[in-house]
Amino acid sequence: MDSNGPLEEETLMMQGKGRDLAVVKACSAVLTHLPAGSPQVTDQSVKAFAEHCPELQYVGFMGCSVTSKGVIHLTKLRNLSSLDLRHITELDNETVMEIVKRCKNLSSLNLCLNWIINDRCVEVIAKEGQNLKELYLVSCKITDYGVSGSSILSAVQRPCPGAGLYSAVM
Repeated sequence: MDSNGPLEEETLMMQGKGRDLAVVKACSAVLTHLPAGSPQVTDQSVKAFAEHCPELQYVGFMGCSVTSKGVIHLTKLRNLSSLDLRHITELDNETVMEIVKRCKNLSSLNLCLNWIINDRCVEVIAKEGQNLKELYLVSCKITDYGVSGSSILSAVQRPCPGAGLYSAVM
């Protein structure tokens, strides 16, 4: 992004340099992808993007200092299709369940390295994530029951529309 000109790409690599709101306002109409990757990206940054960038489709926060208090603002993003919440140390099950319930276009969800994610959360994801095609749960607090006893197996084995294939990423 040229500081003197308009945003030329639809993707912004958020580095959290204290100018989040100015960047958000400058590119909110075209921003669709937000692969943030800095501990300086905070809950306030997430709130600003959720409020000012309604067209966001992909959001990733690995390595960021965000918590459930910031992540919950993503429920405002009606076009959100891919969400990467790997290794968010203060992410709770209730926030994840609310995102899956309210972001109906969500097709990919990465919850790896979130040791708090449990069987109850996986059950709600299976029930509510009707468009979910990819679910990553490596190093979460789920048991065999969470995978086999809930409806997650049938949920991830739904046919992919138009592909005639079954998709399960775990």
